[in-house]
Amino acid sequence: MAVKKEADPNQFIKWLSDMLTLITNHGFWKIIEALLIICFAIGVFTIALNPDKVFDRFVEWYENKEIANREFRKTHDPLIKSDMRNVIYEVNAIRASVLEFHNGKENPSGLGFLYVDMTYDVEKSGYHSVVSQYQDVNLSWLNMPSILYENGFWYGSIEDLKTIDSKLGYMMESNGAKWSAFLLLSGSQDLGILVLTFDHVPDNQQYIGKAIRKLGVQIASMLDYENRQ
Repeated sequence: MAVKKEADPNQFIKWLSDMLTLITNHGFWKIIEALLIICFAIGVFTIALNPDKVFDRFVEWYENKEIANREFRKTHDPLIKSDMRNVIYEVNAIRASVLEFHNGKENPSGLGFLYVDMTYDVEKSGYHSVVSQYQDVNLSWLNMPSILYENGFWYGSIEDLKTIDSKLGYMMESNGAKWSAFLLLSGSQDLGILVLTFDHVPDNQQYIGKAIRKLGVQIASMLDYENRQ
């Protein structure tokens, strides 16, 4: 039967004494710096000897991240559409839309362009979807985003909209809009724009303001992948 070897307190005291001497002679942060350099060197050496394994691990990590991303979106899609549909009928709008920001292109120096895609568009019965008209829209074409960055929201008639953003105003008018409300969707960062569109000038504008803010909070929480729980 093997005899369990007891810890030798003298060995521990000697090790502790050696460590204190090392720290005294070289300084604590110098030792930490040296350890970090050694760890970095080991990492580089490992990658150099096993590039295929490291690449396979990276590909596996990236694929798992993409799967998790798709699952997050798939889980929240029906909830977002349901909330939008409820608000449409609650405030008598003709559509609720979400335009999400994305950076899909860049100039030769590497500076990205900011675009929006309409990823959600829930319309009242009798109205057609306008999703295809709002894909890869360059935000530099529009004035509304700058207003939303500054104030967080905007609402008014399409005639009012034309005076501050004629391109967007005429585009929305062509789809039957007479009045609209915009809200910047914010979370860990600015996520996009929520729009409620009306085929009339509503009397309950204060109530619409409360409804779009509440809906905006709900949607932002379901689009904010960085702050997912």
